[in-house]
Amino acid sequence: MISVEVGSDILINIEVNELNIDNVKYFQEKISSSALEHNKNILINMEKVNYIDSAGISMLVRLIQRYSSKKRKIEFKNITTDVRNAIKMVNLHRFFKIL
Repeated sequence: MISVEVGSDILINIEVNELNIDNVKYFQEKISSSALEHNKNILINMEKVNYIDSAGISMLVRLIQRYSSKKRKIEFKNITTDVRNAIKMVNLHRFFKIL
């Protein structure tokens, strides 16, 4: 469901179709443990995520807040149109660094 590659940054590939209340805790734990293990910036690849609910958006916002306060960047790449629209709908797109 998730793969992690460590190079100059931590690349986290979310490999599910939906990021929702049923799996958000799993992803938060995996991303947090990877970030704790390596003191690097985080890049999250979301190309396979076609749906995100409020729990998924909330988890991403918490990650942004947590790692911004530690002076590390967290960025997102390959966000699908549907996910991008969901983020914009709740007016949070300003907080997301999307590549």
